Amino acid sequence: MGAGSSRKNLRVVATDSVRVSSVQTNNNIEIKGTNAENHGEVLEPTESQNEDMEDRRTSGKCNVKTVAVSEGLEKRKEQIATTIDDQHNRGEDFGEDESSMTLTSFIEKNPKLEEALKKTRDHYKGLKEAFANGILATEEVEEHIKGLFSGYTNQHKPAKAVLTDFTVRLGLPKLAYDIITDRRNNCPELTTWDRETSTEKQAEENEASANAEKTESEKNDKKTSNPLELLQDNICLFLGALLNYSDLHDEFCLECNEVGMVQLFVEMSKELQDSIPHNVKYVEPKTQRLKKFTVRGKMLSRSLGTLHNFSKRVPTRANFASAQAVNSLLLPLLKAEITFYSAKSLLILAYLIDEQNNHLIMADEGPINFLIRLLRKAIETDYHRYLGFSARELAEGLTQIAINDNNKKTIVRSGAIPILVKMLENAKDDEERVNACNTLWTLAFDEENKKGIQKDAHASAELRKLLTSTNNEVKKAAAGALWEIEGKEKHAEDKQQSVKESDAKHVMISYQWDVQKLVIQIKNKLQADGFKVWMDIDEMGGSTLESMAKAVENASVVLVCVSQKYKESPNCRSEAEYTYQLHKDIIPLMMDGKYRPDGWLGFIVGSKFWIDFSEKHKLDSNVSKLVKELGSRGKIELQENTVKATVLDVVDASPQSSIRSWTCSDVKTWLKNVGLRDRLDSNTLKRLNGQILLRLQDLRRECPEFFYSSVRTDFKLDTVFDVLEFVDALDKLVE
Repeated sequence: MGAGSSRKNLRVVATDSVRVSSVQTNNNIEIKGTNAENHGEVLEPTESQNEDMEDRRTSGKCNVKTVAVSEGLEKRKEQIATTIDDQHNRGEDFGEDESSMTLTSFIEKNPKLEEALKKTRDHYKGLKEAFANGILATEEVEEHIKGLFSGYTNQHKPAKAVLTDFTVRLGLPKLAYDIITDRRNNCPELTTWDRETSTEKQAEENEASANAEKTESEKNDKKTSNPLELLQDNICLFLGALLNYSDLHDEFCLECNEVGMVQLFVEMSKELQDSIPHNVKYVEPKTQRLKKFTVRGKMLSRSLGTLHNFSKRVPTRANFASAQAVNSLLLPLLKAEITFYSAKSLLILAYLIDEQNNHLIMADEGPINFLIRLLRKAIETDYHRYLGFSARELAEGLTQIAINDNNKKTIVRSGAIPILVKMLENAKDDEERVNACNTLWTLAFDEENKKGIQKDAHASAELRKLLTSTNNEVKKAAAGALWEIEGKEKHAEDKQQSVKESDAKHVMISYQWDVQKLVIQIKNKLQADGFKVWMDIDEMGGSTLESMAKAVENASVVLVCVSQKYKESPNCRSEAEYTYQLHKDIIPLMMDGKYRPDGWLGFIVGSKFWIDFSEKHKLDSNVSKLVKELGSRGKIELQENTVKATVLDVVDASPQSSIRSWTCSDVKTWLKNVGLRDRLDSNTLKRLNGQILLRLQDLRRECPEFFYSSVRTDFKLDTVFDVLEFVDALDKLVE
């Protein structure tokens, strides 16, 4: 039954064993429990969705009469509470089972979180036991869920990550799936009955005029007399906990995906979406903010928020497709009467867009205009939030939509550039700065957009300010945006002319960070076979782009590690497009067996011969194929004579003979003449003589990644431009 409906008769039948079960007979509903497997667990709503955690009884009143309540519910609840309290007081565990071993392991690694870990484990076990006994509609279960909820929200970010990882090890995702599935199957009213009645308005007026709060006994009577209401509240709170746990933790989301949570939440959201019209009356006309929700309206909000978190993880997207989430749920929600739900739908769609379905989602400019309008309104507020959505997550969604090249032009036409620049100017934190930079970086891959950004009076200046940031992520994102906006073409023209044939001697690997472990194995095997391999392992902050450019210029061949995440990374796109621009040989390595390159990445790798590294057990045989395909390109032994000859020429050549005799004072004079003396670390200058300068140039050829990392850290050159100037000056000096 849809939102806003009421049931004329609701009978609660509770057996002596304290089981409550749900069977619908005409207009009577009996609530019935089941024996179920136990596993897993959950937590609360995320800050990113900014839902107010209202008291669960403010969402409307139930017009349900109760004819029977089991005394066993209260007795069982007290027994569980006493057991948990006693165990906490004695410092005892539930027994030497798997969860106890998991707890011990986590405490050893995180001793400061011992109390939080123990409470999380106890609440998990209490919830698991309640589910096994079919007594989820109790105040005790509510306390367990609240315990999981508060245990997470009261921690700082690193501790939240540890606690979430702990819940994954316990099995919370599976338990959550089992509980929600069981209750949906055995109590259909859970997601189809909203607590609204024809007398709701009068009830709200009565509440508003009442000065005295209900006594605790009255509240407890209400909790035990309306099992369906309490069950809804507990599941709604549980959805909030899941929303929080899934916010920042990849493994939690992926485990939820494995147990079937994507399909479950899509189906549940479809059942809940007819609650939207019944929440319209709670919308503030001026701000469009929802003052409150019906219980089903809140459940829908949290379900969509969790789906948004899931959608950010690439492996979940196949299950979104199999659940037909785009056509059956998300596209219809774009036209919802309440902006809040439309925005949630659009942010999920941003991660589900691909080359095949983009024309369906972005059939017109409406969704993009809508998202940009939300972002503009967010950065106009004091806290950079609008309708509960942060400027950070709105910009992140815009970046995701901009991955498709057709959408880039639409985004700029819709006025995004000045809004993003304003976001940079007034950013509240580094996360906002990173997201604004990444959006500009992604938009700049389009030539017309690049010109539009260059014309903005403040864009480049704001980006340059961030090159001196102490946050490496900010510095890297700003440098990347500037590279695409104004640096790449000039660098290619200047540098390609100076790359000698003898310099193009290594194999470069271009990859996205998630596959680093596998790529390191490939690198090691290639090196063992006699290849010179360049690979960025340390992600060298502001100097990464200059290092990358040098690596491409000096490469005899570039291995592009193809995956969906590679396509979505602006950093990877900058590498791949620069490689293509310099006409370097490319060998694609397939890292994701389910992905086939499309869009800009499909254009670059085209129909090239690729080697499948998605099956890790075939690593050795695939490396053999790669070695065969590489041939002599990047082989060290074939370059030795050339390299030695080059080094001899360098040593004997004038003016390098005189440079070798330079003192530290001579080097300081040279640095002063080229305008770099004040930018290099003073302690480093005390040891920098002519011989070391020449060895630096050799090191740059022999091990470019180590060279650029060392220049950045030892010389303390803060920006990519400082590094560029130093390398240019060194080139001119020794040539």
